[in-house]
Formats: sequence, structure tokens, C-alpha cells
Amino acid sequence: MKTLSDPTRLRIIRALIEGPLSVSRLATRTGLPVNHLSHHLGRMRMTGLVTCTRDGRQIIYRIAERVASKNGLDLGCARIEFRPLA
Repeated sequence: MKTLSDPTRLRIIRALIEGPLSVSRLATRTGLPVNHLSHHLGRMRMTGLVTCTRDGRQIIYRIAERVASKNGLDLGCARIEFRPLA
């Protein structure tokens, strides 16, 4: 839950709800600089909120299956749902 207390990380999760994204596309969707995204994504990977795979030179991030739900996250102790981004 501490990982999700940061509003920037919630923006990242909200963007990833709609599907897997590369860091560059995530930067476009969230309006965040790539270096900030990399920092937050690293923390989110360590806590198991997101996973990543390599596709050539790009790294693709997605919400971890163990916490993913249809419109948000299911953490067991809490469920967080997001409205789609416009």
C-alpha cells in the first residue's frame, strides 16, 4: 500500500490498466519524464505491482497478474478501481 501512496505511481497504474506499454509510450500517456518513470517503475517492480518483458530494445510494462483486476487492482486487503483515461 505504501507504494501506491505516491500519486505518480497511481498515474502509472492508471495508464497500465488499459494494457501493456513501453516506457516511451508510458511517458507520453502520463506526461512524466522517462527518468522519473524508470525510478517509479523500479519500485513498483520490487513490490510486485508491475512486471516487465523485453521486446527487442524496448521494455514493456504491465500490471502484475496477481494483482490485476478488470478495471484496477485487487490487493486482497483492498480493491482499487480506476475510470479510463480520456
